[in-house]
Amino acid sequence: MSRALRDVALVALLGVLVVSAVHGRTWLLGGAVLFCVMARTALAGRAGSVRASARLTLWLTPWLAVAAAVGLGAQLVGVAVAGDLGRAAGFLPHANTAAAVTVSLWTLLAVACAWSVDSGGRTGAAWRAALLVGSAVSGFLLLAAGSRSLLLGLLLGVIVALLRGRGASGRWTRLWLVAVVAALCTGLVAIARLRPDVDSVLGSFERGPIFMTAIGIAALSPVTGLGDGAWTRWAPVVEPSLPLEAAVHPHSVPLEVLIDGGAVGLVALLVLAALGVKRLLVRQPRGGSLAGTALVVGATALAVQGLVDLALLYPVVYAPLALALASWDVQSGVRPGAEGAKAQ
Repeated sequence: MSRALRDVALVALLGVLVVSAVHGRTWLLGGAVLFCVMARTALAGRAGSVRASARLTLWLTPWLAVAAAVGLGAQLVGVAVAGDLGRAAGFLPHANTAAAVTVSLWTLLAVACAWSVDSGGRTGAAWRAALLVGSAVSGFLLLAAGSRSLLLGLLLGVIVALLRGRGASGRWTRLWLVAVVAALCTGLVAIARLRPDVDSVLGSFERGPIFMTAIGIAALSPVTGLGDGAWTRWAPVVEPSLPLEAAVHPHSVPLEVLIDGGAVGLVALLVLAALGVKRLLVRQPRGGSLAGTALVVGATALAVQGLVDLALLYPVVYAPLALALASWDVQSGVRPGAEGAKAQ
């Protein structure tokens, strides 16, 4: 059933791309997703390629952790140099993007560290220390960026992990996750006090006029969309009073997909995303794992932010998340073996 749904979604994406090309348009997001899914399907069908990919991923895992740590360190320096707690973007162009990058890098760090965090002796202790320090830095960066949508997403992700991991034992326990929930709630309250532009946790999102304009644009070609750049072309026509210098995009991944790829493209991508979520939740032990839990929490947070922002579509955000997913894929044994079992 899952394979049939995937195939239908891929055919739908191909259809949207063909229609867009006929009308002289492009839709790079749909083409990229179609290419990536087909490439992975081809790789999965070749055992030799799978083993080579697994060996490469396992060799890269420690370096992925180092890259994530360096990225978080660079963001910390950026906040220190150009800091404005509550909306600190550091070296990045916007605070929401900075917060999304932080969550993506933390997810990569947690997944990469999970490979060795349970090792005995000094090696395991070093990996645990690296993860704890990275988590503390990430928490500070999120507080500095002041993205309520991401903290709300993290809160939802932790709740999902709690429900998924009931009965779990070991280091990643329910008690630890409950403590994280309390910290996130405290962070949301702190952000409401730090940011001068909000007076409550859920107040002043200011997305209504932008969303209505996006829906108006989508109505111009509701089935297959208007292709890349539709927002820039049509927003001044649909809503001339909308200040484009502030509303440079629809501020929502689903609305961006609806505008560019139409209802067919949106449904196809949602089906592929749902299949990915199912795979993530099903192909790990009922009690969960550190890498799987980190992916659930990080991906949920970024998905929630994606409802009110486009940061998820930026390579600096989705690239670390994609690397984390690939590393988890090997660790969990989806290809080489059982969850948590290290490759021989």
